[in-house]
Amino acid sequence: MELKQAIGIRRTIRFYNPYRKVEREKIQKMLEAARLASFWGNVQALRAIVMVRGESPPEKWDALVAPLGTSQLKHAPVVILWYWVEEAIFDRKTGHATQGDRLHELTDARVMGLDPVVEHRFLDTVVIPYFKQNYDGIMQTGLTDMDCGQGIAQATLVAYDEGLGTCCIGTGSLDGPREKKMRKLFKLPESAHLLVLMTVGYPLESREAGGQRPKLPFEQLYFVNEHGNPFERDLRVVEELKRDGMIQAPAPLEYRQKELEFLHKALEIVPNFAPPAPNANKD
Repeated sequence: MELKQAIGIRRTIRFYNPYRKVEREKIQKMLEAARLASFWGNVQALRAIVMVRGESPPEKWDALVAPLGTSQLKHAPVVILWYWVEEAIFDRKTGHATQGDRLHELTDARVMGLDPVVEHRFLDTVVIPYFKQNYDGIMQTGLTDMDCGQGIAQATLVAYDEGLGTCCIGTGSLDGPREKKMRKLFKLPESAHLLVLMTVGYPLESREAGGQRPKLPFEQLYFVNEHGNPFERDLRVVEELKRDGMIQAPAPLEYRQKELEFLHKALEIVPNFAPPAPNANKD
């Protein structure tokens, strides 16, 4: 499948075939893609814990239950908990800048510069001390979360290429009861930053999943030279992307309501946002 079509078609799948197992090698391919993703300073702080239904302890599955997204978590054959750890960048307990080690590895790999001796010395005398001094400010930029997102996105595209569907679900509020429970049961390190739960499985719904979701106008999102000066959209490019399958038919497709009714019945799912049951004792 071409990359442009993979980007355009619905990879967010909320209804899975609960009886079809996901091959272990396909999960490994997703993780391999995440491992190879670009990461600032080559620190690779992204981590993942894979849960396989029928193999992972029930109490750990129970810890994943969320106010929203519960139906996906209930039926998905696999759930991946994505998170990142500070020790991959900077160990607060020892004061060691792990990121500096990875920069030295890049120098040894001849990724940058001309003279390895000069590069190593510059790292030790300028770059690493600067990083240690400004660590907190650098970590507030969101760069680490963004690069973790790149790894998760690459895993998502590989899942699609392997015929799978995925959906990312929030892990809950920071230090909330659900996150605290997951931290304990999954034995996460103290410095772990939880990102998302990713459900993985073979789609039970059509791959289009009702059509392409509504999006804000292109010119409202992207600019040239300064905010408010729209990047002019070339309609010829739009038509090309439509032909390539990246821009797809908008939702809802005509069959979608019937498909949703079938899926809810087949999986015995209580409809989202359903009104509370009437009080039988109410006069």
